[in-house]
Amino acid sequence: MTVAGEKDNKAVVAAVIAAFAALGGAILSQPYFQQKLIEPRFCDRKFEFRAPVTGQPISGNTGVVVIGKTCGYDAREDHGWLFDFDPEDGTYYSVSDRPLGGREWALFDGPLGDPGDNRKKYSLVVFQADDSCNRTLLEQIAKGDGETAFQQPPAGCTEEDRRDIIVSYPKP
Repeated sequence: MTVAGEKDNKAVVAAVIAAFAALGGAILSQPYFQQKLIEPRFCDRKFEFRAPVTGQPISGNTGVVVIGKTCGYDAREDHGWLFDFDPEDGTYYSVSDRPLGGREWALFDGPLGDPGDNRKKYSLVVFQADDSCNRTLLEQIAKGDGETAFQQPPAGCTEEDRRDIIVSYPKP
């Protein structure tokens, strides 16, 4: 009689395990839990580039699609801004007229550089902006009709990632 009792207990244990596995699978398959569990808990950088790669040649008149990601994105607190940096004149030039949004982002950046550039190094730079820096950039963008340029980033802007690219224009 103990053999039959043991079989019944094993069946109950197996059923309980299967029920918990099904419940866990149902919970983890929900988008909210996927987002919170899959996303890394700690990040080296809040904003970072995925493309283009460092050293990539770019046609200045064609431009480039810049792709990146935001780690642990919170729409209320995370303000990322993308700029082109010209090392010759030490100036940052805005790429967009509003902060980057979302866990993944992509922007078209072009035209890039100046006609006549031949294998000139430029940098793509993404800044994390606190509320003060974000307000300053939004005000400068509004005054500049959607564009801004500066030598030093405003207070509260922290460089998160940089990609050096090589820009050339076709010869006439």
